[in-house]
Amino acid sequence: MSSNTARALKLRHREPIAEKFERLNSSWKVLVVDDESEVHTISRLILKDLKFEGHSVELLNAYSGDQAKEMLTKHNNIALVLLDVVMETESAGLDLVEFIRHDLDNSSIRIILRTGHPGQAPESQVIFNYDINDYKSKNELTARKLVTSVISALRAYRSLKNLELSRQGLEMILDSTDSLFEFASIEKFATGVLYQLASFLSTEPSGLMCLQPLNNNFQSKLEVDHSVKVDGEIQVIGSMGALRLEVDIAGSQHPELIKNSITLAKAAFIEQETIFEHGLTALYVGSKTSQPAVAILYGVPELSEQDKFLLDLYISKISLALANIIHYNSYIEANDAARTDVLTGLPNRRDYVESGKKFFDDHQKAKQPMTLAVLDLDGFKPVNDKYGHDIGDSLLKAFAKFVEHSLKSSDYFARIGGDEFAVILQNTDCESAKNILQRLLEDLLSHSFNLEKIEVPIKVGMSIGADCSFEGGFDEMFKRADSRLYASKQQGRNCVTMN
Repeated sequence: MSSNTARALKLRHREPIAEKFERLNSSWKVLVVDDESEVHTISRLILKDLKFEGHSVELLNAYSGDQAKEMLTKHNNIALVLLDVVMETESAGLDLVEFIRHDLDNSSIRIILRTGHPGQAPESQVIFNYDINDYKSKNELTARKLVTSVISALRAYRSLKNLELSRQGLEMILDSTDSLFEFASIEKFATGVLYQLASFLSTEPSGLMCLQPLNNNFQSKLEVDHSVKVDGEIQVIGSMGALRLEVDIAGSQHPELIKNSITLAKAAFIEQETIFEHGLTALYVGSKTSQPAVAILYGVPELSEQDKFLLDLYISKISLALANIIHYNSYIEANDAARTDVLTGLPNRRDYVESGKKFFDDHQKAKQPMTLAVLDLDGFKPVNDKYGHDIGDSLLKAFAKFVEHSLKSSDYFARIGGDEFAVILQNTDCESAKNILQRLLEDLLSHSFNLEKIEVPIKVGMSIGADCSFEGGFDEMFKRADSRLYASKQQGRNCVTMN
């Protein structure tokens, strides 16, 4: 990898990889196509001990153009064709060139024409009219020249295949980048990354992805529903295959392998680099603006420099997508916090106003009934004054849970200030709403709250004002309900007043 690469991968073999993976092409396949058996024999004698870049040359034999077509269709990784021109027909060899380049659409395979009848296929015409890579007369093709021609052709084939792999790798990166930015869930993001990395590295999807806290406030920054905290330091946000982690390490199918993975992840976090060890690959995904991550993959073959460069580029895309999803989740959490009452966990006044207007518009458009009610605790101030704010807060939380359990899941319930709450009963007309609110009041009056730190059960009541008219918009509806709340208080409290 060149030194000017922006973020060169720091790959370090700490120990030999436990499992070695063979190259997809363990030998260079050369197809000899000629109707003379002596040509096949001589070619085998000359090339039998030839090696290029540590791999031997494997000769395949075809004695006609038709046999060669079958061989080429069967083997899609032939590097070189040593091709006779005149066989079953005078143009059989040239016809095979057209078949390779056009029918098979194979531009990588190298083609060297060998002819004993140069007059029938003049070199100048063949070179210009056919996509071949070299033209040799059998008389001039000595053993030394044959070896030279074969090595030159294999070197060109290797370069073309590397370029093709680079193009495919870049296409995969570009295709996958968009999908990475589509994930809103951190768990789905982690799973998507592991699948894509496995595909990119041509291995089975078996791995895990984990995050490291930046500080003690990590959990408040990023809540992950199904993550697993390991050793109090590493948060596993996705796992699959042999490294699948259900609840804890002991409950997994391969506990030792997962322990090694976590140890390797810690090392990658500390050293901020990608590490190979014990058949595992720890890919460090660093980010200056969010928590760093490490993706652990099991069973990854050794990587070429080209693979490392492409993988480095892909990791940079993962890093951007990870920062994006963490920032998005932080935004969602901050937005939720701004719309949530800290004490009770209910929607607050801001959310009530925004959601209420939407409910109002939707129901009015659909011509469906809706009732808005404002609730105010009766007897809360004496409890708060007598026992203190902590007990007062406990009472408000207990009251909120009591009302929540009494309402339908489709109803909306919010704390809009102090001991004042609001309810929106969807698809509920005036008569039904009055019955619901009256029953809620009666249930409350017969209920006692047993709060911590005090032995005496607490009983409270409430005043309720409600409105079910769509006249004047949502704000006017609320004003009418609020006005009726005060009317309930003036009537002696613990009652429901509505239109």
